[in-house]
Amino acid sequence: MRAIEQLSVRRSLGKPSGLIVGLVLSLAISLLITSPALAQSVELAHWLDDDRYLAMLLDMHQDKEARKRPQTRQQLIAIINRAIRTSPSTLEASLLIEAAEQEINSASRARLPQVTVSGQNTYTQTDEGLSSPANGKTGLLIQMQMPLYDSGRIANTVRGREALLASQQAKQNLQHINIAQEVISACANHALQRILLNVNQIYASRMSRLTETIGDIATIDPGRASELTQAKSRQLQAELTLQTLRGKITETTAELERLLKSTSDYDCLEALQYFIADSASATIDTADASMHPQVIATQMEAQSQYAFASQLKATRKPLVQLGVGRSPVNLALSNEYQNSVAVTATLPLYDGNATDRSADAATQRGAATTARAEAQKEKIQSDLKTRSASAFNAAQRLEKYTELLRVSRKVREDYYIQWSTLGRRSLFELLAIESEQLSLQSNYASSLIDLISGVAYQKVQTGLLFKELDLGFGEN
Repeated sequence: MRAIEQLSVRRSLGKPSGLIVGLVLSLAISLLITSPALAQSVELAHWLDDDRYLAMLLDMHQDKEARKRPQTRQQLIAIINRAIRTSPSTLEASLLIEAAEQEINSASRARLPQVTVSGQNTYTQTDEGLSSPANGKTGLLIQMQMPLYDSGRIANTVRGREALLASQQAKQNLQHINIAQEVISACANHALQRILLNVNQIYASRMSRLTETIGDIATIDPGRASELTQAKSRQLQAELTLQTLRGKITETTAELERLLKSTSDYDCLEALQYFIADSASATIDTADASMHPQVIATQMEAQSQYAFASQLKATRKPLVQLGVGRSPVNLALSNEYQNSVAVTATLPLYDGNATDRSADAATQRGAATTARAEAQKEKIQSDLKTRSASAFNAAQRLEKYTELLRVSRKVREDYYIQWSTLGRRSLFELLAIESEQLSLQSNYASSLIDLISGVAYQKVQTGLLFKELDLGFGEN
């Protein structure tokens, strides 16, 4: 405090009554030392320690065993299960699979006999008024047909519809993956906004207390009123930031309610700890994306087109059918019936090559779909590698931010002590280090969520998460 007294005297000597004013200020500062305002500043370590919340985050970042905890695992399973089971997309996929199965049954039953019955009641009379004894009696015609040889028509139809069923099943797995990815991303965004809100609340609390302290000082020393204005400005900025973050939390909460069909206040941070990984394990082998459901679904669509082309080509080949029937010999003229058995062979000779052109078109569509599957595979591999690199970089940044935060906190405490008790730091420097600390905290939180999101994306898209949690979804 002696240094502050000397500094105050020096500043006062430049004025006409510098000595008198200097003595008065020295007396005022001496009184300030024993005032409640200084007692507030002496409790520096108490209110600067409000970032214990951040210390908890640092501990979470270092917790590599989180995924082994039953609570973390069960909460993640509950969130994903609920999102998948309550999603309308899941119901849609299930109904489409049932429809595809029925289409297979329909196509395969073409091999069975097809029996038809028809009845006809006829009344006949000649010009002489003669009538038939069968007048007014119903004549029944019973026919049965079944293919003996169809050159692969039915087999290719069944094969095409089986491919469509496999495509629908892969699309269902893709729906599960997309839903899991969506709910995890929503949880990560929600958790980030909550962390940022808590961090900014701590910062706003600091600015509020700092403003109160400077207000008490300015009451005794009006010359420091400009410092009070600076502090109030930072306090207002902090409050505006809090309002913005509360609005974002409202949005992320609404998104979670849509996905989970619940109005519960979900705290996803515990579940997201499952994806905490160090830099060595933040990269997952992403060399092969050929088993991704999206690729499989597209490949099965291509197989369906190839089967349809084969079915069309088969219609240009012989068809042999067996026909059995029982019908009236002469309806309305006789009561007698006849039985018949026939084997019919048909072979198209010429149709203007229309069938061949249709088969070629189906083949081209199959080739185009195969090319699309390859493009999807490359895109998935690229996305996985990008997310892997992002997770690795986030893990590296976390280590650096952890060290910077530890240093920055000590520097910030030293600045406050030097400003409040020694007068060696300006308020501008103190506010700058406070802003720097907030920026580091925010960047640390963003990097933590980036790591979680990157690892989660890889695990979900490769199907590894479903196997680890034994969810039964997303499996091929």
